[in-house]
Amino acid sequence: MEYTMIRNISEGKQGEWIALPVSKNTGKKLPDETRPYTAFEVLTNFYGEDMNLVLGNYINLELETIQRSGAMQEAASARLMSYCYKMTRSRIRQSTDQTVVDFIVRGDMEGVHKDTGEIIFESMDFRIRYLLDMRPCSQAVIGPMINPDQGDDELLMSYSIVANDYLLPIMYAKDYEIVAREMFEHYYPEMKNQIGEFVLDPMDLAQRMGITVYEVSFPDEVTMGQLYYSTDIVTLLDAVGKPHRVKVNPATMLISKDKCTSEGIKNSTIVHECCHMYLDRWFFLLQMMSGRKTACYTNKRKGQKKSYKKNTPIDWMELQCDKLPAYLLLEKESLTSFVDKKLNQIKGTMTPAQMHTIIASVSAKFHVSFAMAKYRMIELGYYEAGGISCFQDSTMIPDHGCSGNWPENTTYTISADSVLALMDRDDHLAMTLKSGRYRYVEGHFCLNHSKYLIYDRAGRIHLTEYARIHMNECCIAFTVSGRYTKSNYQMGQVSRAKTTPVTDKYLPEYNLTAELKISTLLGRQKSTILKML
Repeated sequence: MEYTMIRNISEGKQGEWIALPVSKNTGKKLPDETRPYTAFEVLTNFYGEDMNLVLGNYINLELETIQRSGAMQEAASARLMSYCYKMTRSRIRQSTDQTVVDFIVRGDMEGVHKDTGEIIFESMDFRIRYLLDMRPCSQAVIGPMINPDQGDDELLMSYSIVANDYLLPIMYAKDYEIVAREMFEHYYPEMKNQIGEFVLDPMDLAQRMGITVYEVSFPDEVTMGQLYYSTDIVTLLDAVGKPHRVKVNPATMLISKDKCTSEGIKNSTIVHECCHMYLDRWFFLLQMMSGRKTACYTNKRKGQKKSYKKNTPIDWMELQCDKLPAYLLLEKESLTSFVDKKLNQIKGTMTPAQMHTIIASVSAKFHVSFAMAKYRMIELGYYEAGGISCFQDSTMIPDHGCSGNWPENTTYTISADSVLALMDRDDHLAMTLKSGRYRYVEGHFCLNHSKYLIYDRAGRIHLTEYARIHMNECCIAFTVSGRYTKSNYQMGQVSRAKTTPVTDKYLPEYNLTAELKISTLLGRQKSTILKML
């Protein structure tokens, strides 16, 4: 057994020097290339860590420490009967040569009462701490250091981004602005003294992160970008379309010059891969510790996007790296400053045409796609952007707006398939739509009245111009929430793939609930909220 001397950090701060065993991959088990592994699985399946033995030895030797923590206080001796794994605690952005990972396990103990000799039973949670040297040239596990669990300590809490069992970041809506700010502070310290609106150069960001970017032609029709964490051999197309094998080095990003046909798509793709490097490096290095020769990658293919009630770890990783680029390319203070200046130039009520012009100016100013500009503006509270450049069944519908403020988390557009699903779940909605009071026009359910509907010479029905700028008066509103995607897990690299129909990656899929506004044709409106079952 190999040992190393390190400072004891089992209490969350550096203590005395102690000798700890160093474990290497045993090589007894080959990794399953179709799935990712948790940190607990990597240590127990591939590094030979026996948690039952580890915890059993600790309980035998450290009964006094356990008693000081409030368990087995009347026992003269104790032993481990069984244990169960509960969770992993860690945080990303740690040094990859000493990444602290804590495994929380529940230990069921049996002891002998010190006075009566009776058998007593008690359970408590333990923290089994390891240091992971995740560098591809080392790949070692140092530990364990064991203590009764007291929750996160100062050492881990000094890193802001909590990780899950796969060492992937756990991020909520409020965290994206925080992470974006951290990235700016780390890679653009000069921003602290910058005056004016900041426009990110994605190639400059990649360079500052130590990533080399190449524009290439991929042999498949879906891949837009790939990021490599280790040396690999890949197949690309040469200038005449002939496949050839190329060696790529770690921290290499390949961008499709065939698929990234606009500045906005290219920029979002580069930043997407940079986000993988910033957020997911620990996950990929962990997978390599299982014995893989190359890193792991996710890949979305045409026709693969669906709605799911639960996401896999890979899905969450892709969702995060789909969303974060907008926070970098459209930095909050810079964007709001720019948009507010545009809004101040508008006199009177905002029209859909004026909002369309503002979104286009944001797209041009910050070198992003129109869709990314639109959805980032919505996220920052400019809800009127929700009626601009909407697609229904791959067809763009006319821009629309409200007579007042656009309600938060609201859309007036819904697909026929989505509304059929809602009708199956809500009888009240089904009865209302079947009553004839509403017509489905241009992706909206609009009151069936000549004030709002008009026929063209070919007999096709459309919304009137009045209806398009008074959606809150005449159309059913639907609240939007969440999105889910499905990804495959494969070997090799992080891959960004083209979606179909072509939309920006920042565009979410919506689950829909409806707030129905029922009215007589000329009478007073009455609002009824339809609850989802």
